[in-house]
Amino acid sequence: MEKIIVRVEVDGVELAPIEMGEGYEDPIYKEEMMFFKMGHVFNIEHTRAPYDYTLSLSRPKTKEELAE
Repeated sequence: MEKIIVRVEVDGVELAPIEMGEGYEDPIYKEEMMFFKMGHVFNIEHTRAPYDYTLSLSRPKTKEELAE
């Protein structure tokens, strides 16, 4: 399965990247894969988390995934 990493930049400073978890079948749209992650974005010093995030990505299943 693919590895998805979201890079976060605030005011020109790149913060810690967010690695998405493994994809799973969308509970409603059975022909799509979902990737979901929630958490906090820490500052560059990693001393506080001024931002919360919720990321949701989806894509159509591949032919191989549809055949499973």
